[in-house]
Amino acid sequence: MPESSVQELSNDDLPPTPDFDSYPVPADVVEAAVEAEGSQLRVVWSDGRVSRYHAIWLRDNATDKENLNLDTREQRSDITALPEGIAITAARVEPCGALALRWNVGSVVSRFHPGWLYVNDYSNGAAKVAVDVAPLLWDAETLPEPSTFDGARILEDDVVLEDWLKAVCRQGIARLRNVPCDEGMVARVAARIGPVRDTNFGHGSHQIDLQDLAKAVNFEFRPIAQNRSGAVDQGPQVIQLGKQRGHGA
Repeated sequence: MPESSVQELSNDDLPPTPDFDSYPVPADVVEAAVEAEGSQLRVVWSDGRVSRYHAIWLRDNATDKENLNLDTREQRSDITALPEGIAITAARVEPCGALALRWNVGSVVSRFHPGWLYVNDYSNGAAKVAVDVAPLLWDAETLPEPSTFDGARILEDDVVLEDWLKAVCRQGIARLRNVPCDEGMVARVAARIGPVRDTNFGHGSHQIDLQDLAKAVNFEFRPIAQNRSGAVDQGPQVIQLGKQRGHGA
C-alpha cells in the first residue's frame, strides 16, 4: 500500500490508548502490510514476532475522535453500525513508532500505540489466560435458559457462590433469582465476586434505582460494546432486572 496516503498524519507523539493504562514498547513495528483485501493487517515486530489483527477489531479499538471520547475513554460509535465491508486501505509506521491506518469509509486516519498493540496481540495468544473451567459453546437450542441460582444464598453460602461463578466462567452468563431489592444490593452481589472497581462515574454509579417499579417502563436491550474506561482486563458485569406486575384499567 502507498505510504503517501497516510504520510500527512505523521505525529511525533505516540497516540493515546483505548484505556487509561500506560504501555511500554517492548518491540518496534518494522513492517505493516494490509492483507485479505483490507480485512486484515499483518504487523512484523523488531523481535521477530508476526501479528495479525482484524480490520473490525482495529476500527472498534481506534482512538480517533470519531470513535472515542478521549476524556472518558468511552466509545462514540457503535460497532454494530460499521459497514459490512469495512476495510483498511493503507498502513504506515510513523517516525514515532505508531501505526497509522486509513479506511475505505470516511476520511479519518486511526493511529495505534505500538505498546498497546503488542500487549493485545490476540493472534499469538497474548490475551489468553489459564482457566480452571473450560468454556462451553452454546446456542438457544442447547441452552434455552441460563443456569439459575438462588441469589439470597450466594450472599451467605460460599459453595453456592462457587457454583454460580463456575457457571459464569463456563457459559459466560448465569442468572440469580430471589435477590433482595434492597438499596445497594447490586454492589453487595458484585463484592462477593471480588473488589468493585471505581469508574469515571464513581463507585457503584452504574446502579439503576428501580425501587419505584410503577414508574418502570419496558425497553429494548440493544447490543452494546463494553466501556473500556479504567479497566484493561474487563471484569464481570452484574445487572439487576426488576419484573413489573400490574393490571390494566
